[in-house]
Amino acid sequence: MRRRIGAIDFLPPELRNVVFAQVDWYESDGTAVQANSLYGIMSWTYDPDPTTTFYLNVKAALTLEDEESWVIQNLPLFAVDNDDASSRREATFFNLAELGLVFDSALELVFGIDVNQIYVLVTVSSEILAEFLDPIVNPVKVLSVEYWATGIPDESPEPGPFLDPGEPKGVKLDGVPVKVNVARDVKSVQEARAACCAGSFARSIDWLNRKHELSINRTAQQIYSDLIAAGVSRPNADRTPARDEWVGRKNQYAREKSGSRIVTKVWDRGNDVSPISGVVEETGDFVEWLKREIQTEDVELAYFYPGNAHIVTVLEVYT
Repeated sequence: MRRRIGAIDFLPPELRNVVFAQVDWYESDGTAVQANSLYGIMSWTYDPDPTTTFYLNVKAALTLEDEESWVIQNLPLFAVDNDDASSRREATFFNLAELGLVFDSALELVFGIDVNQIYVLVTVSSEILAEFLDPIVNPVKVLSVEYWATGIPDESPEPGPFLDPGEPKGVKLDGVPVKVNVARDVKSVQEARAACCAGSFARSIDWLNRKHELSINRTAQQIYSDLIAAGVSRPNADRTPARDEWVGRKNQYAREKSGSRIVTKVWDRGNDVSPISGVVEETGDFVEWLKREIQTEDVELAYFYPGNAHIVTVLEVYT
């Protein structure tokens, strides 16, 4: 879809290095959990447009005779923000069950159906699509990729065996995303395996340091090393959940380095974190809390699944 602004014609971003794959899941010790799962992945590289957000749409089928499914719907390819026009490598899950595959974990706990090829139509539009009528035409190879459970199994609120990854919902949007906050320049951190908590804290403390000129003479990577040395991301000796201690140690480190200008608080409606000295605990509507906090604060988000957890730094929020 060609767009025209003033007297200049331009095309949507070109997708490069497009790869389709199917996920095989493994426990952290190498035990196969689920091969040939219903998790499909599409990854790609593109150069963002200077001013316009575009939308990725993908239709797919196992063969040209099978019914077509709209597996990725209006995924935003966001315009340049913070003057960062560098190439972006992105990926998203899509659900192979939409192509007619079935994975019955009661019958086949480990082995599903190996998908070697699918037919797809990939388009990039400058507007949200309500319909996607063009037929699929192109066969593409589907690779196998391995996902390994990492981290400390006891960190999940409900520890249990990682037996059934289920299936992804995929991206299905029917409206234009509205940005809640201004994008922030958060620096990357190279994390060791199962050290995502220290990594997320380090990125946030570094951003606060630069944003508010706190004069902490440490890079994000050095802050990460400091937090690791302080025991953040390290399990307790008795294998009990250590997240209370991690938040407390982060709070202590941030206060010491910033002269108590960095103050930590948590949103914890499920009582997954015990009371921590010097840390305010909040509940209420999570979405409203997140939209409010992200305006001025750093936010780390922990999400849990059976037997494990992952913690990330939130950069931008859209509704």
